[in-house]
Amino acid sequence: GKTENIPHANGRTPIEEDESKGLITHYFDVRIVLRNDTTVHPQPKENVYVDGFMVPYNARGGEWWGPQLKWVDDTTPPQITCDNTGEINDFEWPLNEVKVDLKKVSVVGEPTVLEAQFSTLTPNFSHYHLEINGELIPIEGDACIWKLREGLNSLRVSSVNDIGRSGFPSEFELEYDPSLADYSQSVTVELKNSGFEEADPKTEKASKPVHWGTICSNPLRSKDFTIDTGVKRSGKSSLRATPAKDPETGTEYAFIVKSANFEVNPATDVIYTVWLRASEDNTPVDIALLESKYKGLGTYVEQVTVGKKWEKYELKCRLHNEINMIYVGFKVYRGTVWADDADFVEVGR
Repeated sequence: GKTENIPHANGRTPIEEDESKGLITHYFDVRIVLRNDTTVHPQPKENVYVDGFMVPYNARGGEWWGPQLKWVDDTTPPQITCDNTGEINDFEWPLNEVKVDLKKVSVVGEPTVLEAQFSTLTPNFSHYHLEINGELIPIEGDACIWKLREGLNSLRVSSVNDIGRSGFPSEFELEYDPSLADYSQSVTVELKNSGFEEADPKTEKASKPVHWGTICSNPLRSKDFTIDTGVKRSGKSSLRATPAKDPETGTEYAFIVKSANFEVNPATDVIYTVWLRASEDNTPVDIALLESKYKGLGTYVEQVTVGKKWEKYELKCRLHNEINMIYVGFKVYRGTVWADDADFVEVGR
Protein backbone atom coordinates (compact mmCIF):
# COMPACT_ATOMS: atom_id res chain seq x y z
CA GLY A 1 0.00 0.00 0.00
CA LYS A 2 2.99 2.33 0.03
CA THR A 3 4.47 1.72 -3.40
CA GLU A 4 2.72 4.75 -4.90
CA ASN A 5 5.01 6.94 -2.75
CA ILE A 6 8.23 5.25 -3.87
CA PRO A 7 9.82 6.50 -7.11
CA HIS A 8 10.44 3.69 -9.61
CA ALA A 9 8.62 1.17 -7.38
CA ASN A 10 9.00 -2.40 -8.64
CA GLY A 11 11.29 -1.16 -11.38
CA ARG A 12 14.83 -0.05 -12.12
CA THR A 13 16.17 3.10 -10.46
CA PRO A 14 18.30 5.25 -12.79
CA ILE A 15 21.63 5.73 -11.05
CA GLU A 16 21.59 9.48 -11.70
CA GLU A 17 18.41 9.77 -9.64
CA ASP A 18 19.67 7.79 -6.67
CA GLU A 19 20.91 9.95 -3.81
CA SER A 20 23.71 7.58 -2.90
CA LYS A 21 24.99 7.54 -6.53
CA GLY A 22 25.81 3.92 -5.96
CA LEU A 23 22.46 2.26 -5.29
CA ILE A 24 23.73 1.41 -1.82
CA THR A 25 20.19 1.65 -0.43
CA HIS A 26 19.17 -1.29 -2.61
CA TYR A 27 21.66 -3.70 -1.06
CA PHE A 28 20.62 -5.78 1.92
CA ASP A 29 21.59 -8.85 3.88
CA VAL A 30 19.76 -11.27 6.11
CA ARG A 31 20.68 -11.47 9.79
CA ILE A 32 19.05 -12.49 13.04
CA VAL A 33 19.83 -11.14 16.49
CA LEU A 34 20.55 -14.14 18.70
CA ARG A 35 17.65 -13.61 21.07
CA ASN A 36 13.91 -14.14 20.58
CA ASP A 37 12.38 -11.14 22.36
CA THR A 38 13.14 -8.48 19.74
CA THR A 39 9.50 -7.38 19.54
CA VAL A 40 9.38 -6.87 23.31
CA HIS A 41 12.86 -5.35 23.72
CA PRO A 42 13.69 -3.87 20.31
CA GLN A 43 16.78 -1.90 21.38
CA PRO A 44 19.87 -2.84 19.31
CA LYS A 45 22.14 -3.04 22.37
CA GLU A 46 20.90 -5.58 24.85
CA ASN A 47 22.92 -6.17 28.01
CA VAL A 48 22.52 -9.53 29.71
CA TYR A 49 22.59 -9.87 33.50
CA VAL A 50 22.91 -12.88 35.79
CA ASP A 51 22.34 -12.29 39.53
CA GLY A 52 22.57 -8.57 38.82
CA PHE A 53 25.99 -8.76 37.11
CA MET A 54 26.55 -8.15 33.40
CA VAL A 55 27.90 -11.22 31.60
CA PRO A 56 29.84 -11.48 28.32
CA TYR A 57 27.59 -11.86 25.32
CA ASN A 58 29.66 -10.39 22.52
CA ALA A 59 30.44 -12.33 19.35
CA ARG A 60 31.22 -9.50 16.96
CA GLY A 61 34.96 -9.03 17.28
CA GLY A 62 34.92 -6.39 19.99
CA GLU A 63 32.12 -4.15 18.73
CA TRP A 64 29.80 -2.89 21.46
CA TRP A 65 26.74 -4.68 20.07
CA GLY A 66 25.00 -7.97 20.57
CA PRO A 67 25.78 -11.14 18.60
CA GLN A 68 24.20 -11.64 15.20
CA LEU A 69 24.00 -14.52 12.74
CA LYS A 70 24.35 -13.64 9.03
CA TRP A 71 23.29 -15.63 5.99
CA VAL A 72 25.95 -16.29 3.30
CA ASP A 73 25.75 -18.00 -0.07
CA ASP A 74 27.44 -17.90 -3.48
CA THR A 75 26.40 -14.29 -4.06
CA THR A 76 26.39 -13.03 -0.45
CA PRO A 77 29.84 -12.61 1.13
CA PRO A 78 30.46 -13.16 4.87
CA GLN A 79 30.87 -10.34 7.39
CA ILE A 80 33.95 -10.30 9.59
CA THR A 81 31.93 -8.84 12.50
CA CYS A 82 29.25 -11.57 12.54
CA ASP A 83 28.85 -15.28 12.88
CA ASN A 84 28.16 -16.46 9.32
CA THR A 85 26.25 -19.50 8.11
CA GLY A 86 25.02 -21.06 4.90
CA GLU A 87 22.96 -23.70 6.71
CA ILE A 88 19.23 -22.99 6.67
CA ASN A 89 18.80 -25.05 9.85
CA ASP A 90 20.73 -22.38 11.76
CA PHE A 91 17.83 -20.00 11.11
CA GLU A 92 15.15 -22.44 12.25
CA TRP A 93 13.93 -23.22 15.77
CA PRO A 94 15.86 -26.13 17.38
CA LEU A 95 12.85 -28.40 17.91
CA ASN A 96 13.10 -31.41 20.26
CA GLU A 97 16.45 -30.30 21.68
CA VAL A 98 17.25 -29.32 25.26
CA LYS A 99 19.09 -26.15 26.20
CA VAL A 100 21.10 -26.55 29.42
CA ASP A 101 22.21 -23.60 31.54
CA LEU A 102 24.76 -24.47 34.23
CA LYS A 103 25.30 -22.30 37.29
CA LYS A 104 27.63 -22.85 40.23
CA VAL A 105 25.64 -22.70 43.47
CA SER A 106 28.24 -23.89 46.00
CA VAL A 107 30.37 -21.49 48.02
CA VAL A 108 34.12 -20.97 47.82
CA GLY A 109 36.02 -23.70 49.63
CA GLU A 110 33.23 -26.29 49.37
CA PRO A 111 32.91 -29.12 46.81
CA THR A 112 31.55 -27.79 43.52
CA VAL A 113 27.78 -28.08 43.08
CA LEU A 114 26.06 -26.98 39.87
CA GLU A 115 22.45 -26.17 39.16
CA ALA A 116 21.31 -27.37 35.73
CA GLN A 117 18.36 -25.47 34.25
CA PHE A 118 16.62 -27.05 31.24
CA SER A 119 14.44 -25.54 28.50
CA THR A 120 13.09 -26.99 25.27
CA LEU A 121 10.88 -26.39 22.23
CA THR A 122 9.25 -29.81 22.09
CA PRO A 123 5.68 -30.06 20.75
CA ASN A 124 3.40 -31.84 23.24
CA PHE A 125 6.22 -31.81 25.81
CA SER A 126 5.75 -34.21 28.77
CA HIS A 127 8.94 -34.40 30.83
CA TYR A 128 12.76 -34.63 30.79
CA HIS A 129 14.74 -37.87 30.75
CA LEU A 130 17.85 -37.20 32.86
CA GLU A 131 20.92 -39.33 33.50
CA ILE A 132 23.84 -38.27 35.73
CA ASN A 133 26.98 -40.40 35.63
CA GLY A 134 24.96 -43.05 33.79
CA GLU A 135 22.26 -43.28 36.49
CA LEU A 136 18.62 -42.38 35.78
CA ILE A 137 17.58 -39.41 37.94
CA PRO A 138 13.84 -38.73 38.44
CA ILE A 139 13.08 -35.06 37.81
CA GLU A 140 10.00 -32.93 38.26
CA GLY A 141 10.11 -29.51 36.71
CA ASP A 142 12.99 -28.07 34.71
CA ALA A 143 16.00 -27.98 37.07
CA CYS A 144 18.27 -30.30 39.03
CA ILE A 145 21.28 -30.11 41.35
CA TRP A 146 24.49 -31.70 40.00
CA LYS A 147 27.09 -32.49 42.67
CA LEU A 148 30.46 -33.01 41.00
CA ARG A 149 32.71 -35.86 42.07
CA GLU A 150 36.46 -35.89 41.58
CA GLY A 151 37.30 -37.18 38.11
CA LEU A 152 34.89 -37.58 35.20
CA ASN A 153 31.28 -36.43 35.55
CA SER A 154 28.57 -36.81 32.90
CA LEU A 155 25.07 -35.44 32.35
CA ARG A 156 22.67 -36.53 29.61
CA VAL A 157 19.20 -35.06 29.17
CA SER A 158 16.51 -35.28 26.51
CA SER A 159 12.91 -34.12 26.19
CA VAL A 160 10.05 -36.60 26.01
CA ASN A 161 6.64 -35.86 24.45
CA ASP A 162 3.20 -37.12 25.43
CA ILE A 163 3.49 -40.34 23.45
CA GLY A 164 6.87 -41.22 24.96
CA ARG A 165 9.00 -40.16 21.99
CA SER A 166 12.42 -38.78 23.04
CA GLY A 167 14.12 -35.85 21.35
CA PHE A 168 17.80 -35.29 20.67
CA PRO A 169 19.94 -35.70 23.81
CA SER A 170 22.20 -32.97 25.19
CA GLU A 171 25.32 -34.44 26.75
CA PHE A 172 28.07 -33.02 28.96
CA GLU A 173 31.27 -34.47 30.34
CA LEU A 174 33.21 -32.53 32.97
CA GLU A 175 36.60 -33.42 34.40
CA TYR A 176 36.63 -32.10 37.98
CA ASP A 177 39.88 -31.57 39.87
CA PRO A 178 39.27 -29.79 43.21
CA SER A 179 42.98 -29.03 43.59
CA LEU A 180 42.78 -26.54 40.70
CA ALA A 181 40.53 -24.25 42.75
CA ASP A 182 43.49 -22.77 44.60
CA TYR A 183 42.64 -19.17 45.36
CA SER A 184 46.01 -18.61 47.04
CA GLN A 185 47.32 -17.73 43.56
CA SER A 186 44.96 -14.74 43.27
CA VAL A 187 46.36 -11.43 42.08
CA THR A 188 45.90 -8.12 43.88
CA VAL A 189 43.66 -5.96 41.70
CA GLU A 190 44.72 -2.33 41.32
CA LEU A 191 43.31 0.46 39.15
CA LYS A 192 46.18 2.95 39.07
CA ASN A 193 45.71 6.72 39.32
CA SER A 194 41.99 6.26 39.86
CA GLY A 195 41.57 9.84 41.06
CA PHE A 196 43.47 11.40 38.13
CA GLU A 197 45.81 13.10 40.59
CA GLU A 198 49.11 11.99 39.06
CA ALA A 199 50.32 13.64 35.86
CA ASP A 200 52.43 11.91 33.25
CA PRO A 201 55.74 13.79 33.21
CA LYS A 202 56.36 12.63 29.63
CA THR A 203 53.42 14.66 28.29
CA GLU A 204 53.58 18.35 27.37
CA LYS A 205 53.52 20.45 30.56
CA ALA A 206 52.62 17.23 32.41
CA SER A 207 49.01 17.84 31.40
CA LYS A 208 47.77 14.28 30.95
CA PRO A 209 47.13 11.66 33.64
CA VAL A 210 49.62 8.82 33.99
CA HIS A 211 48.25 5.25 33.54
CA TRP A 212 45.41 6.53 31.34
CA GLY A 213 45.15 6.99 27.58
CA THR A 214 42.74 7.30 24.66
CA ILE A 215 41.43 5.32 21.71
CA CYS A 216 40.56 7.64 18.83
CA SER A 217 39.19 6.50 15.48
CA ASN A 218 39.82 9.81 13.69
CA PRO A 219 42.91 11.81 12.68
CA LEU A 220 41.82 14.81 14.79
CA ARG A 221 42.25 12.72 17.97
CA SER A 222 40.55 14.59 20.85
CA LYS A 223 40.27 18.24 21.83
CA ASP A 224 40.72 17.64 25.56
CA PHE A 225 42.26 14.72 27.39
CA THR A 226 43.83 16.59 30.24
CA ILE A 227 44.04 17.04 33.99
CA ASP A 228 41.74 19.82 35.19
CA THR A 229 42.55 21.45 38.54
CA GLY A 230 39.64 23.88 38.25
CA VAL A 231 36.91 21.23 38.24
CA LYS A 232 37.15 18.27 40.59
CA ARG A 233 34.98 16.22 42.89
CA SER A 234 37.74 15.47 45.38
CA GLY A 235 41.49 15.83 45.65
CA LYS A 236 43.25 18.41 43.54
CA SER A 237 42.13 17.53 40.00
CA SER A 238 39.85 15.58 37.67
CA LEU A 239 40.10 14.43 34.06
CA ARG A 240 38.54 16.62 31.35
CA ALA A 241 37.54 14.93 28.08
CA THR A 242 36.19 16.75 25.01
CA PRO A 243 35.80 15.29 21.49
CA ALA A 244 37.56 16.93 18.58
CA LYS A 245 35.34 18.89 16.20
CA ASP A 246 35.72 18.98 12.43
CA PRO A 247 36.33 22.67 11.59
CA GLU A 248 34.46 22.37 8.29
CA THR A 249 31.40 20.31 9.23
CA GLY A 250 31.21 20.86 12.98
CA THR A 251 30.98 17.10 13.53
CA GLU A 252 32.22 15.92 16.95
CA TYR A 253 34.25 12.69 16.88
CA ALA A 254 33.61 10.33 19.79
CA PHE A 255 36.63 8.81 21.52
CA ILE A 256 37.39 6.43 24.36
CA VAL A 257 39.22 7.22 27.60
CA LYS A 258 40.86 4.02 28.89
CA SER A 259 42.93 2.94 31.86
CA ALA A 260 46.19 1.07 31.57
CA ASN A 261 45.76 -2.70 31.41
CA PHE A 262 45.66 -4.40 34.80
CA GLU A 263 45.39 -7.95 36.10
CA VAL A 264 42.16 -9.42 37.47
CA ASN A 265 41.10 -12.79 38.85
CA PRO A 266 39.06 -14.85 36.36
CA ALA A 267 35.50 -15.95 37.12
CA THR A 268 34.85 -13.16 39.61
CA ASP A 269 32.12 -10.59 40.14
CA VAL A 270 33.49 -7.05 39.95
CA ILE A 271 32.18 -3.50 40.11
CA TYR A 272 33.69 -0.59 38.16
CA THR A 273 32.55 2.85 39.29
CA VAL A 274 33.37 6.36 38.16
CA TRP A 275 32.06 9.82 39.04
CA LEU A 276 31.08 11.91 36.01
CA ARG A 277 29.71 15.35 35.21
CA ALA A 278 29.16 17.14 31.90
CA SER A 279 28.99 20.63 30.47
CA GLU A 280 25.37 20.01 29.44
CA ASP A 281 22.54 17.92 30.83
CA ASN A 282 21.50 14.72 29.02
CA THR A 283 25.01 14.03 27.73
CA PRO A 284 25.42 10.38 26.60
CA VAL A 285 28.48 8.50 27.88
CA ASP A 286 29.38 4.82 27.63
CA ILE A 287 31.05 3.29 30.69
CA ALA A 288 32.89 0.11 29.83
CA LEU A 289 35.10 -2.78 30.88
CA LEU A 290 36.96 -4.71 28.17
CA GLU A 291 39.17 -7.77 28.10
CA SER A 292 42.55 -6.54 26.87
CA LYS A 293 44.16 -9.68 25.46
CA TYR A 294 41.53 -10.90 23.02
CA LYS A 295 38.32 -9.07 22.19
CA GLY A 296 35.43 -11.46 22.37
CA LEU A 297 35.58 -13.00 25.85
CA GLY A 298 34.61 -9.82 27.61
CA THR A 299 33.03 -6.63 26.32
CA TYR A 300 30.88 -4.96 28.97
CA VAL A 301 29.35 -1.57 28.21
CA GLU A 302 26.37 0.47 29.33
CA GLN A 303 25.29 3.91 28.17
CA VAL A 304 24.41 6.42 30.87
CA THR A 305 23.10 9.97 30.77
CA VAL A 306 25.32 12.51 32.50
CA GLY A 307 24.25 15.92 33.80
CA LYS A 308 25.89 19.08 35.11
CA LYS A 309 26.27 17.72 38.66
CA TRP A 310 28.67 15.04 39.82
CA GLU A 311 27.06 11.60 39.93
CA LYS A 312 28.41 8.11 40.55
CA TYR A 313 27.95 5.52 37.78
CA GLU A 314 28.35 1.79 38.30
CA LEU A 315 29.02 -1.21 36.03
CA LYS A 316 28.61 -4.63 37.66
CA CYS A 317 30.31 -7.41 35.66
CA ARG A 318 30.68 -11.18 35.94
CA LEU A 319 34.07 -11.96 34.41
CA HIS A 320 34.54 -14.90 32.04
CA ASN A 321 36.66 -17.69 33.52
CA GLU A 322 39.51 -17.01 31.08
CA ILE A 323 39.73 -13.23 31.54
CA ASN A 324 42.80 -12.19 33.53
CA MET A 325 43.73 -8.83 31.98
CA ILE A 326 41.35 -5.91 31.37
CA TYR A 327 41.02 -2.15 31.08
CA VAL A 328 38.16 0.14 32.08
CA GLY A 329 37.08 3.53 30.84
CA PHE A 330 34.35 5.56 29.20
CA LYS A 331 33.39 6.88 25.76
CA VAL A 332 32.58 10.54 25.15
CA TYR A 333 30.30 11.46 22.23
CA ARG A 334 29.79 15.21 22.54
CA GLY A 335 30.38 18.20 24.79
CA THR A 336 32.80 18.09 27.71
CA VAL A 337 32.81 15.36 30.33
CA TRP A 338 34.79 15.34 33.59
CA ALA A 339 35.70 12.15 35.45
CA ASP A 340 36.97 11.65 38.99
CA ASP A 341 37.30 9.03 41.74
CA ALA A 342 37.15 5.89 39.60
CA ASP A 343 37.23 2.59 41.47
CA PHE A 344 37.38 -1.13 40.74
CA VAL A 345 36.57 -3.78 43.34
CA GLU A 346 36.17 -7.54 43.38
CA VAL A 347 32.99 -8.50 45.26
CA GLY A 348 32.58 -12.24 44.76
CA ARG A 349 33.66 -15.51 43.12
